[in-house]
Amino acid sequence: MENELKKAKYNYILNSSKVYVLKEGLSGLTIAGLARELNIGEATIYRYFGTRTKLIVKIGVSLWQDTYTILKNNKKCSNAFEDIESFFNIFYKLFVDNKNNYKVIDEFDQMLSKKTISKDLLVEYNDTILKVKRIFDEFYKQGIEDGSVRSDIDPDAFYYSATHMLLGLCKKLATQYQLILCDDCIEETLQIKTGIQMVLKYIKNEEK
Repeated sequence: MENELKKAKYNYILNSSKVYVLKEGLSGLTIAGLARELNIGEATIYRYFGTRTKLIVKIGVSLWQDTYTILKNNKKCSNAFEDIESFFNIFYKLFVDNKNNYKVIDEFDQMLSKKTISKDLLVEYNDTILKVKRIFDEFYKQGIEDGSVRSDIDPDAFYYSATHMLLGLCKKLATQYQLILCDDCIEETLQIKTGIQMVLKYIKNEEK
């Protein structure tokens, strides 16, 4: 019973922290501010997560786990190409649901680039991202078998190129102000849809 209560408390703080950072951003996250928001003591947060950095990493893991769960629970399509289409549409869905998802990812990536998070803290984070990739890997394998995707390309090279491109686009649209006059000429979600269509066109087996 005690362990169940601790787990419930841990999940409550973590899930509430996700809501908080999606509103305030990672830069706006302080243990004191979060404690006030949740009406709990700062010591309670430190007891469960140790440091602000460790809490931030757990938030990152949880956000990717949420993405994994959505993808894992997606309804199976008629062929693997359509499954891959559903997979990449997650970029659009996350942007429409709350573009701050990408602001948080951008802030997290900036923390990584500044090496403010030690590698040993990122093992679970990296493992969760790889879980997402394995869903794609299985779809692509099935796509080669059913003939719905091209078999003459490197799936890994495609995956990382496509996801980095779409992630970069979504982060830019979510975080940057208008820089030049044409920045707001095309609606944001249309740009994301177009990017997804470009990615999918590259791998579709047109000969089938």
